[in-house]
Amino acid sequence: MAREINAELSDAKIEKAKADLVKAKHRYDAAAATLKDLLDK
Repeated sequence: MAREINAELSDAKIEKAKADLVKAKHRYDAAAATLKDLLDK
């Protein structure tokens, strides 16, 4: 039983980490685009 709970907890942590990574990627892409625009000017 404990292993099932740990597996579910691990799955939840993995999903949260994936979501966090996607958010960070979007922020990075936006910052990179802003920097490119500024450098182009």
